[in-house]
Amino acid sequence: MAPQLEKKILNKLNRIEDLLVQIVPQRTELTEEEVLKIIKEGDKELREGKTENLESFLEREYPQYASKHRTIR
Repeated sequence: MAPQLEKKILNKLNRIEDLLVQIVPQRTELTEEEVLKIIKEGDKELREGKTENLESFLEREYPQYASKHRTIR
């Protein structure tokens, strides 16, 4: 994987981790209510165009890694 792609993915994972830490500090298990809150916020940001799903990102930025180009092993 290209270093730029790895950096972008790590940055996105760090953002996700930061969001989870804000919602559930110092705990390892999420309640159903907390999971639903995370999903609701993600859906809201996706509708507002603030985020996109991973497959859309890969198809746009790195089409060679998109699922339609992957083979099932």
